[in-house]
Amino acid sequence: IEPIHTLSDHTKAVCALEANSTYIFSGSFDGTIRVWDRHTLTTTKILTGHQGGVCTMAVCGGRLISGSIDIRVWNLETLALERILQGHNGGVNELAVAENKVLGGFDDALIRVWDTTSWEVERVLEGHVGAVYAIALDESRLFSASFDKCIRVWY
Repeated sequence: IEPIHTLSDHTKAVCALEANSTYIFSGSFDGTIRVWDRHTLTTTKILTGHQGGVCTMAVCGGRLISGSIDIRVWNLETLALERILQGHNGGVNELAVAENKVLGGFDDALIRVWDTTSWEVERVLEGHVGAVYAIALDESRLFSASFDKCIRVWY
């Protein structure tokens, strides 16, 4: 595999990528999300407003969820901000989606679960003693990895 194109419009490190059938989304420590056309590989829009660097993103149906110190929900048709999620303190390191849920792993060692119908925090999972940096899901379990050197398995 050889690189065929370089997308280099961010001013700081790129640390998050997502894609759908229309766009590629890149999140950066410059606090922006660049929206790239998948076919022309040009920036079509820059999403701004995060309070810090964008370090995680997830596509959830017709929405892009992006995480920094704050968590923002963007409409993928209009590329407009729909809402800012509440119910958390500190930075989010990882976002994951499952059916009608958005899960976030945080610096405060907690995992928060939002219902995408109400956008309210449905559950807060405690168990780690260090920042949660990764989340993975299978059909029936949640796996989380933390700065505490542990991977936890949740049912």
